[in-house]
Amino acid sequence: MPTVLEFLTPVLVLVAWTFVMWFWLYATRLPAMTKAGIDPQDAAHPGAVAHRIPSRVRSVADNYNHLHEQPTVFYALMFFAALTGGVDDFALRLAWLYVVLRVVHSLVRRRSTRWSCGSSCSARPRSCCSSSPCASSCESSSRRSVRREHFQAARHR
Repeated sequence: MPTVLEFLTPVLVLVAWTFVMWFWLYATRLPAMTKAGIDPQDAAHPGAVAHRIPSRVRSVADNYNHLHEQPTVFYALMFFAALTGGVDDFALRLAWLYVVLRVVHSLVRRRSTRWSCGSSCSARPRSCCSSSPCASSCESSSRRSVRREHFQAARHR
């Protein structure tokens, strides 16, 4: 039977991973904003300048945001189990499995944005886009991009 401290160690590791992603977020976002000439005040509202930041940089921000969404249930369950005596080896193994899967998810998602259906068509070669199983998603993304550019051009007139 693990101690409460041993049981809560996966929680601390996931919190530490969230901080790693936070630093990664700013290490990629700030240079991208500088390169795109984006004033930090213009980025005060989420999504306000997303179209001007590369998808590889946005994917790091998405990963960081995901670490504040679904893991909150994990945190609550872990503290509930620790407070109510639900600490056992099986629960500890499940907790470590969850943490490992979250870290792997972040790394895989970060590395695979160039080829995922969710990434923009401009991040892939045109031949890849048209022959991929998610070509319709890519075409839809491309149409949205054209509409957004048209709207912005009209707004600046």
